[in-house]
Amino acid sequence: MYASVKVFVHDDTATSQVLNEIKILKQIAGCPREHSGSDIARLPNDVFQIDGPAGQHHCTASKPQGCDLFDLRLTFPDGRLPKVLVVAAVRCLMGCINWLALDCDLIHTEITSRNVLTAVANDDQFVEIQRAEELTPSVPVMDGNFPVYRSRNEPATARNITGIVHLNDFGSARSASASYQDWWMPDLYRAPEILMRVPWDFGVETWSIGILWICEIPIPDFSLEDFVTAIPPGTEKDRFLDYMRRILVWDGKQRATSSDLFHHEWPQMYESQT
Repeated sequence: MYASVKVFVHDDTATSQVLNEIKILKQIAGCPREHSGSDIARLPNDVFQIDGPAGQHHCTASKPQGCDLFDLRLTFPDGRLPKVLVVAAVRCLMGCINWLALDCDLIHTEITSRNVLTAVANDDQFVEIQRAEELTPSVPVMDGNFPVYRSRNEPATARNITGIVHLNDFGSARSASASYQDWWMPDLYRAPEILMRVPWDFGVETWSIGILWICEIPIPDFSLEDFVTAIPPGTEKDRFLDYMRRILVWDGKQRATSSDLFHHEWPQMYESQT
């Protein structure tokens, strides 16, 4: 059995994302799990602490996953993921943020292609990494008194992926029942209401997921029809465009909810394929 261990930096400041993530993970652990979206959040099997020269470090041990969506996309021609993978990932993420908001009172606020990991069907790639380490052990580089080991990552590949994705990294998570007006979210995924310095809430999550796939912000006179060229004209494209228009709405109060988007007719078209 393999495990992925994350060792956090030592940070006990009042605004520490480390302490916030540990607090959030403990909060999520006590939430109901009947919602199907609960399986999409990547939660640790164990949370513990180790001692270091600068103090204690929080650690998590989780089931290892495949590469993130950013690296996975680069393995396909022109950086385009197959539609069936896009739909599967969108449904996973919509279900997950719905569960986080309804049952955990949380919004993630940092949904990016680096924080979405692919699930793999078996441990084959981890076995290969172990064998490679046994044959040619890693040589540490000393940083002062600290040995640093280079990660032995297998190149990103679509091999063995299941189509399921997992939402990772809860260091920026907040309460979903509150309203905010501060500067937040990663630059490329920042919702319009934050840019305009108006109150924002749970609605920023669906915006992030939309930008995850389009990677462009629609502005006046910008045509989604002209931008979306991978889908030929017809019912499929019409439904996809309707789906994206419900997400990429500048007024957060008018934006579709995760529940609406989970049951939208565009992802339903692919249900038998995912």
